[in-house]
Amino acid sequence: FNFWVIGRGGREYVNYLKTGNLSKIHPEIDKWLGDDANIIIYQESLIRILREAFKMEWPDVHTISKIIRKKLKEKMPAWEPKIYEAGQKAGLPNDAIKKVWDATLASADYQFCKSHAFSYSYLLASCAFFKTNFTKEFFLSLLKYPPGSGEKKENHVINIKRELDYFDIKLLPPSLIKGNRDFIIEDNKNIRFGLEGVKGLADVALKKL
Repeated sequence: FNFWVIGRGGREYVNYLKTGNLSKIHPEIDKWLGDDANIIIYQESLIRILREAFKMEWPDVHTISKIIRKKLKEKMPAWEPKIYEAGQKAGLPNDAIKKVWDATLASADYQFCKSHAFSYSYLLASCAFFKTNFTKEFFLSLLKYPPGSGEKKENHVINIKRELDYFDIKLLPPSLIKGNRDFIIEDNKNIRFGLEGVKGLADVALKKL
């Protein structure tokens, strides 16, 4: 997040949640922000405003979009006079143009892509639901899933173990009698370490076991 989103945008959104009142910018701009509490937080919204409300040509809008996507913030200040000129030609008042320009300039640091933001939000909400309501199964799936890029497997397990302690779930050691090749839930309470995770234990030996 940048300062503009945390400060100005954050306060306006909190006010919207408390009162239901939207902070108006200008009718030609507000109509593209109906789903976003009138805060220019998404790339798609800003691009639509520059094209539809400011009447900017697509090549210019595309260039600004590229600056945002590539975070080429050193190139954004040069667009201030062009955006003001376009807004004034479109009949927009200077205070509305300034709000859009402030959002545009801040966006060069970072701005959400709406489709990505919605996808991440859905994934986050789903994970939170499963972690809360199906805790053992949630952690079991994490342990079975390969570690992220650049993360060592042992660190992956250690990080999950820390969270298991918080939920009072034990990560039991490997067992030839009770264990399995992979991680399993044991006695509907704890998780047993899989034999495949034991260093130096070859696949041939596992098959014999």
